[in-house]
Amino acid sequence: MGSLNSFALWGALGLAGIAVPIIIHLLYRKHRKETDWAAMELLRRALVIRSGQVKLEDYLILFLRCLALALLAFALLRPIMNAAADSLLGEKKVGMIIGIDASFSMGHGEHSRFERALEKARLIVKTAREGNPITIVLMSDRPKVLVRGARYVPAQVTELLGSKTTVTPYRLGLERNLELLNELAAEMKSPGKEVFLVSDTQELDWANLSTAARASFERLTKSAKVYAIPSGMDGEENLTLERLSYSSGSLRQAGVARFTAEVRNTGRRTADAGSVEFFVGNELSKRLAVGSLEPGQVRGLSFFATFDKPGDIRLKAQLAPDDLAADNVRHAVVRISSRVRVLCVEGASSGVNKADRTGGYYAVRALRLKGRGDDSPIRVHQIEAPDLAIEQLGDYDVILLANVPDPSAETVGRLKKFVQRGGGLIVFAGDRVDADQY
Repeated sequence: MGSLNSFALWGALGLAGIAVPIIIHLLYRKHRKETDWAAMELLRRALVIRSGQVKLEDYLILFLRCLALALLAFALLRPIMNAAADSLLGEKKVGMIIGIDASFSMGHGEHSRFERALEKARLIVKTAREGNPITIVLMSDRPKVLVRGARYVPAQVTELLGSKTTVTPYRLGLERNLELLNELAAEMKSPGKEVFLVSDTQELDWANLSTAARASFERLTKSAKVYAIPSGMDGEENLTLERLSYSSGSLRQAGVARFTAEVRNTGRRTADAGSVEFFVGNELSKRLAVGSLEPGQVRGLSFFATFDKPGDIRLKAQLAPDDLAADNVRHAVVRISSRVRVLCVEGASSGVNKADRTGGYYAVRALRLKGRGDDSPIRVHQIEAPDLAIEQLGDYDVILLANVPDPSAETVGRLKKFVQRGGGLIVFAGDRVDADQY
């Protein structure tokens, strides 16, 4: 309880006002005169009989006079109700946090789980009192806070939960979202807090919580009342195209390479996975039947592609349509070179004649095709081992180490990154190579 005017000033004036009728009453009783008279004696005897009733009426009138002055002083004080007073009167302000699962699995179904989640969120916010703090967050591996600790205005919240709010292409990532919900609950200044989690409650997400995530969830339940609201599911059957990757072959002009697409049955029943279509550029290259898949089973499908032109080529694998379209397509890009660039690193000492048939001599002779010159599909550049430190490895497709004895830790790190990016590495042992060190 607070007041707009000074409590000390108007409280003192109110007490003074209440004291006035009491003082008048006491003074009246003290200074009254008594006169002996036969008629008055008769009246006195009558009053003695009614004395109890008269005193009660006097005290009641005195109380009403004091109450009238007290209420007048209270009105002039202009009281206001704060959060503590609301709590005493049973009208506690409650802050509301609504976490809506916006992961890609919520797009499953003809009428998606995400649409049903939004409808349930709209029903939840209708229970909030206008003006109370409210927070709405779309939960995914990249969570998005739509409104943060704002006063609840029904029209604005209804607009936020409209058709423009869409599902994301990311997984749920409960660990990150639980930390965010704890942060949002801590910054919300209200006596009561409620957290609503609207999700399809997939067992894969909730059953495998890490220790840190479980501790975060326990903290959340201690700071607020937590409610799990299932969005509902039409079914759990789904096929996903998990990966499209390069497997083997030549990624150069006129070369042939093999690529593999992996299809997984993430549902709980055996399913006919239909077919997978492979596209090179914008043209359909091949269509392969997947066949029947048991729950959890993964099957790889391979296709071959021939590249007539150099440059960056777009690849696409597309699974037959099902209830969740977001995981039915995978893309890849391959860089097709007009020639293969090879760096041959010679580990022999600088005093050795390069014409001697040692180290990488035969490898270089084999790679440099006779009579092709600049038109050769393989271009070889030969250096000595000390020069490897200043060479730009990204300019080559293959690196050949011929009798290189002891590459430094820095060189090993560069070669590792080169291989991880798809480069080829060939190591020829020799009399200077320490196998244990390699």
